[in-house]
Amino acid sequence: MNSGCIYRRCAPATQQEISELLREHPGAPALRIQEKIDAVEFEKADGSWQKELPNGLWQQGRMFGPQAEIRWCAADGNGFDILLLSETKLCLPKEIWLEQEAEISQDYQLFLWGERSPDSKPFSDYWIETRIPQKLRYPIDEEIWRLHQYPFIAITARDFIINGIIQFTRLIELTPYKGI
Repeated sequence: MNSGCIYRRCAPATQQEISELLREHPGAPALRIQEKIDAVEFEKADGSWQKELPNGLWQQGRMFGPQAEIRWCAADGNGFDILLLSETKLCLPKEIWLEQEAEISQDYQLFLWGERSPDSKPFSDYWIETRIPQKLRYPIDEEIWRLHQYPFIAITARDFIINGIIQFTRLIELTPYKGI
């Protein structure tokens, strides 16, 4: 198994500090999942969203891409607790960040709910799952989907393991999936 690093911020970060971190990592293309009590947003973390930060930053979320995954959660007061997962050692200040090494599993696929017909015209960002009473939206690039036109979608993931126990599952990328 390969190794990676788990970084935990020692003290909550300000909105400005987390905004800078989200602009610097996790590499492109990046995706973001943000959560509120009554909503979930799954979108591309494109330059326009990053430029608007800290506006548009929800209380809880994660941003992931090829280099790293950053998770945040509102802490008491105005700060955010932050966790950063990366396969490469980062030069983060040791007085601000705790660093812990972890083993990394092989990549695998996490399958998402819903199915989309290859003849969806015009291009639709929505997948349908009859057990869920609303359309599901996944921010897959239109050209990637048109190239494959697979009906399913998956997230490539890998586990961060310490002492044989999975500590975190890092998300990497969204991909079309053909199915069985």
